[in-house]
Amino acid sequence: MSRRRNFTAAALITVSFIVIAAVIFFSVGSRNNRENDVAEQIVGEGLPGIEEIIKVEPDVPEVVDSPQTAEVNDMGESPAEIQQAADSVEASGQIEAAAQNNVAQETSAQTLVDTNKMVNPVGSNAVTMSYSLNGSPVYSKTLAEYRSDHRGIDLKADFGAPVNAAYEGKVVSIHNDQSLGLTIRLEHGGNIFTEYANLDPDSIAVSIGQTVEQGSQIANVGRSAVVEISDPGHLHFALLIRDIFTDPAPYLGIK
Repeated sequence: MSRRRNFTAAALITVSFIVIAAVIFFSVGSRNNRENDVAEQIVGEGLPGIEEIIKVEPDVPEVVDSPQTAEVNDMGESPAEIQQAADSVEASGQIEAAAQNNVAQETSAQTLVDTNKMVNPVGSNAVTMSYSLNGSPVYSKTLAEYRSDHRGIDLKADFGAPVNAAYEGKVVSIHNDQSLGLTIRLEHGGNIFTEYANLDPDSIAVSIGQTVEQGSQIANVGRSAVVEISDPGHLHFALLIRDIFTDPAPYLGIK
């Protein structure tokens, strides 16, 4: 009796397993069939817009060579090399222009010498102290020593004598020099300037910016030059060409 009960229990357990396995099998098979049906529908009908999506190509911008890029490509030069060449040409042009300007200035200055266009500002060729900048020393009575830094010439003239413009030009400066006293500077173009120093402060007849004619009076000889106060009465006259002090004697015909 006991043996029959055990057999019956085992049989029930076995049947239960078989039933469960059958349910799982049919459930999986049904799901697979549904998935296959969906796949066949996709293949047969296609998803909406899928062909359009596949056919769309990426928007790639068209590369068009600019004239500069084409030139670089044709000549095999990089933009940096072309820019360097352009800078070199511009620099060459500037150098050439500067050289031409220097020639023009030198020609203008040489013309003053060749034609003696400058007039003596005090009408006297007597020089009490010569030009000595970087040259032979000259003796200063006031300083009681020889000097190699005299940037102009001292033209003998009495106190109060009229001082005239050596050449037509424009007044660019009226100032008090610590050594040479009251000074007027005229600009004559071509980077040429003249300076008139040791002037009487009460005699200034021009103003800055004023244009003066050659030979017109600009001031009178004074005693304002501290380093030349004991020297004979004179006008300190200087000439600058391209910002360099130059001996003015040859330009006045003084030898």
